[in-house]
Amino acid sequence: MQVLKATARPLSPAQCKRPSGSDCGAGLIDAQAALTALQGGGAPGFSLSTPNNTLSLQLGGSLSLPINIARSGGFTGAVSLSLQGAPNGVSGSFNPPNTTGNSVLTLSVAASVPEGVYPLLVQGVSGNLRASLPLTLRVGSGRQASVQGTVVSACFITSSGCDQNRSSSVQITQAGPSAAYSLERLSSGSYYVLGWKDVNNNRRVDEGDYIGGAINRRGELEPVRPGNLRVDFQLEALKIDPDGVWSELRGWLERGGK
Repeated sequence: MQVLKATARPLSPAQCKRPSGSDCGAGLIDAQAALTALQGGGAPGFSLSTPNNTLSLQLGGSLSLPINIARSGGFTGAVSLSLQGAPNGVSGSFNPPNTTGNSVLTLSVAASVPEGVYPLLVQGVSGNLRASLPLTLRVGSGRQASVQGTVVSACFITSSGCDQNRSSSVQITQAGPSAAYSLERLSSGSYYVLGWKDVNNNRRVDEGDYIGGAINRRGELEPVRPGNLRVDFQLEALKIDPDGVWSELRGWLERGGK
């Protein structure tokens, strides 16, 4: 696995863009480069790994995570480590931050951080060599968040965005971790179904808010048609991707899906 990651071909942000954020991983597998590295050849490089990429922390908590650095192609240099994508209130420190061996990442979560799921990225740099390690951090208080107050909207899809006159929305008043919803009197056509909970009540789609939608296996919004159809989806608190689909529909969601 370490060799496959170290010899993979990196993907551009545009190639791996997803509604929930960018998740390129190590890139595309290069079988020939991997075989060459296993045989002792290939260009110098390194890869990052950890026993568990999915982490959970309670508000006000902290944890330590080993960061392993696998070197290949004769590379022996020091690697400088940093944490990317951490929201306000989430901090990370490496011991040591610049190492010729391995390191340990200590993550801390302040009590003010909104509950939800956050994508993080450990970045390693040594000269012109780079490697990254994606992490998923789930922050919670030990109790399930409520969907009460979530606005579920159906965006009527047009070539220029959402048709306000043919879109519809409903606000969930039921408390609890899940709830049913129904969107009535929809015109014939295709819709994106989305949900947004304005956690800080500032009427803006921003970091820490709960957001989600009906998506396909590639993480893209899936058009649906009205009728006797059940559309389930999850809400997650994620950093807003400035180039992603949430940004494209941001103004529409802030108007209540109208």
